[in-house]
Amino acid sequence: MQVKKINQLTGHRSAIYALHAGREPATFLSAGGDGYIVEWRLDEPENGQLIAQVEGQVFSLAWLAELETLVAGDLTGGVHWLRLSAPEQNRHIAHHQKGTHAILNLTDNLVLTFGQGGTLTRWDALRARSLESLQL
Repeated sequence: MQVKKINQLTGHRSAIYALHAGREPATFLSAGGDGYIVEWRLDEPENGQLIAQVEGQVFSLAWLAELETLVAGDLTGGVHWLRLSAPEQNRHIAHHQKGTHAILNLTDNLVLTFGQGGTLTRWDALRARSLESLQL
């Protein structure tokens, strides 16, 4: 495999820990140690747009298109539910004992989070409520 650098994007103030497909075609999201969640357009890579900011380091991301919601996992085990069309409904839930390292959206209403402490949690994304957790 050959790797070729085609561009270098700047805009974060710290390490980047999470990448995810964007909200539209030809876009992607990045998040990291500065708590910024930035959306980048592949046709305008020098113009990233800050779409959300949370306290702490963001380790994982998922985009739930039908709910217009970003789910972000942080270093301390928190799960942030960021409703971009209704920011007053944003929630931060301290859930995992340590970092939330992965988020998987099975459907727009069913999300799994994986915590560093070995916990897998199934969430009702519409209500931002944990349904059950399993210690692995």
